[in-house]
Amino acid sequence: MSNDLNATRELLSRQLTEAIATDAIGALPIISALQKETDEHLHDAVRQAARSASWREIATALGVSKQAAHQRFRAYAKGVAEEMKAHKRAVKQARRDGDTDQVAKARGRVEELAGELRQAARSRKDLV
Repeated sequence: MSNDLNATRELLSRQLTEAIATDAIGALPIISALQKETDEHLHDAVRQAARSASWREIATALGVSKQAAHQRFRAYAKGVAEEMKAHKRAVKQARRDGDTDQVAKARGRVEELAGELRQAARSRKDLV
C-alpha cells in the first residue's frame, strides 16, 4: 500500500506543479482543501499510531524532534480530552433519556479514550 500511496503522492505533486504554473490563483483553493484533508489524515494517523507505538517512534516516522513530538502529544491529548467531554455529555443525556444502551456505549468510549491517554502518557516518558 505504501508504494501506491507514494506513487499517488508523486502524481499529485506533478499535477499541482502544473496547475500552479498554469493558474496559480485557481490552484490555491484546491491546495488549501488538500492541506486541510491531509492535516486531518495526519492527526488520525498519529492518534492511531499512539495506541501501539512510542512517541519516539512517531517522531522518527514524522521526521521531527522529540520536542516536536511532545507538541504533537499536547495536541493529541487535547483532541482526546475534547472527545471525552463530548462522550461524557452523551452519557448524561442518555441517562436523562433513560437510554441505558447509549449510556453503556458512551461510557465504554470514555474508558477507551482514557486508556489511550494513559498509554500515550506512558509512551511520552520515552521522550524525557
